[in-house]
Amino acid sequence: MSTTAAADGLNPRAAVEGLGNQRCGAIINALKEDTRLVAGYAEWLSGFLTAANMYEPDTFDLTGWQTKHYFTSQVLQTCQNRPEAALSDVAVAYVGFLREQRLKTPSDMIVLRQQGSDIAQYEAILDRMKMRLKELGYDIQTDGAFGADVQVALKSFQADKGIAQSGLPDLTTLTLLFE
Repeated sequence: MSTTAAADGLNPRAAVEGLGNQRCGAIINALKEDTRLVAGYAEWLSGFLTAANMYEPDTFDLTGWQTKHYFTSQVLQTCQNRPEAALSDVAVAYVGFLREQRLKTPSDMIVLRQQGSDIAQYEAILDRMKMRLKELGYDIQTDGAFGADVQVALKSFQADKGIAQSGLPDLTTLTLLFE
């Protein structure tokens, strides 16, 4: 007798290992019982996205600015709407969604410090952020520096969106900026 990783037929296209072979409805129900399970799904998804970074053409990082918490919540939200889907199928669809904003080539990581707070971000994401701010009408230079003009523009954008005005490109700011 032989078995496969997708023995119940959830994903007949490929053998799916571990948590990815579970139906979304079962995942959502399990999380209602024990929210500590989110960490396991986050780790599975993180590994899935790491593999996708390696195998997706022209891809360095699919989640250039998104955190593990952010992309896990996005996938689990989709799971709530698609309870019959396998987690792996939702993850594949998420890769497709991320493809448009992915980093295609390596980028240096820049650490930004302001008033006791630090944020590390890819230089390429900072360049995109500055271009987007400029598109939205904020007065900045797009020369590669993260100077006072960029911080002022970022604080103005944050004020316009009603969020904390740190002048740093945090997750909330980038989510609103790139939506």
